[in-house]
Amino acid sequence: MSPVDGPSLLNLAQILGRQGKTAESQEVMQKFRDLRKNRDAFRMVQVYTDTGIRLVQGGDLAAGIGYFRAAVDLRPDYSEMHRNLARALFQAGELDEAGREYQTSIRFNSRDWQAHYGLGEVLAQQDRVADGIKEIENAVQLNPRYVEAYYLLNRLYQQANEPARAAAALVRAGLVKP
Repeated sequence: MSPVDGPSLLNLAQILGRQGKTAESQEVMQKFRDLRKNRDAFRMVQVYTDTGIRLVQGGDLAAGIGYFRAAVDLRPDYSEMHRNLARALFQAGELDEAGREYQTSIRFNSRDWQAHYGLGEVLAQQDRVADGIKEIENAVQLNPRYVEAYYLLNRLYQQANEPARAAAALVRAGLVKP
């Protein structure tokens, strides 16, 4: 059901009520209320997210993290909210929690290349090179046009003493057309 279904649900509930179908009318009204509540929550999530982004860009990581946490509280099932929080936590140096938030984001959306890249960055910072390589490889598989991922792969392959793969990552970066 989408938000545009709201008026239709309200009309249907009123029609059912006039027909004396009280139970059905109440059930449809509950669906209408749930839809309205979800729409209002989504608006608040957007406000919290936009505010968090502005605060982080302005250098106030602690306040930005607070807004991202509020967005996650309202939409804990939405991968982007976890990814935003993870990114801010990473910037604040909270690597363990950032890693957990990236993992949660990936659990909700396994095709989120940004979450894979972010988790790879966290793992690289924690000197978990092999795990970092896996995540960055996932990121470039999902988005082969993201040049920064190839540069990070190059660095991680060098740390893993794999010079041929490191060189190949640079070649792949050079093949990406802007």
